[in-house]
Amino acid sequence: MTIVGELLHKNGTGQHSDRRTHGRLNLRWHVLLYRKAVVSPVPARIENISGGGFFCVAAEPFTPCERLTACILLPRVDRSGAPGTCLVECEVEVVHVGPDGQNGFGMGCRIDHYAFRRDSSPERHAMASNGS
Repeated sequence: MTIVGELLHKNGTGQHSDRRTHGRLNLRWHVLLYRKAVVSPVPARIENISGGGFFCVAAEPFTPCERLTACILLPRVDRSGAPGTCLVECEVEVVHVGPDGQNGFGMGCRIDHYAFRRDSSPERHAMASNGS
């Protein structure tokens, strides 16, 4: 079970629809989207996430079937109670794109695989992934 799947299972907030195989968790997380061989990220906001993917809103459109690196900064609290962040780097595929109505584009992204990174600097990890 994925980390998001475990969250949904534990607190029961996942909602299922007929076309979705995973429950969704509504939230507001920042994500940086990197196109292959492009150094500058496109900032976006994740609206909801599931064990299989996420829906986000970005200022510029992407293309269905486009493959991206997504760097998600998750809020966390360490053992001493101090707030911080945890970086999750994902390889994703854009599944659908449409106008969001809030000066942006809504995108459904399927997560192919992900890794937790100790360093919470998304730029450094994504640039290394893109071969920069």
